[in-house]
Amino acid sequence: MNLDELSANRCADCGGNLKPGPRGGLGQNMGCMNCGAEFNVVRAGLYRGVAAGPVVLAHRNSAKGGPDRHRLLQVFGIELPPADEATATRERAARAYFDVGFPDRPCDHCGEVYRGPAVFCSLDCALASAE
Repeated sequence: MNLDELSANRCADCGGNLKPGPRGGLGQNMGCMNCGAEFNVVRAGLYRGVAAGPVVLAHRNSAKGGPDRHRLLQVFGIELPPADEATATRERAARAYFDVGFPDRPCDHCGEVYRGPAVFCSLDCALASAE
């Protein structure tokens, strides 16, 4: 893996631009906007509490050539073009489900209509119904 490429925010696989994702400690998740490769990188120093400088350690988070399209969309906001029409159809169906979310339903405690997977519209209703 080419650390110089990653230091320049370029993908070690295809040279595409890397988009930063979640981070913790000195580790930073990076996703390629071109091929979908994911890396976890550690940079050499800190600047105002944020990891900065050249990449000194890197770990591949994804299989080379096999991006997890759903994870890329959720974690990085990267939407890769589908590889084939069957994949595109599945992805459209999954996105439609998550965009629509859960059906409207009445809260089991207060009757207020809300959208969500739980039977209560809020923590207050859940606690009040337990009394």
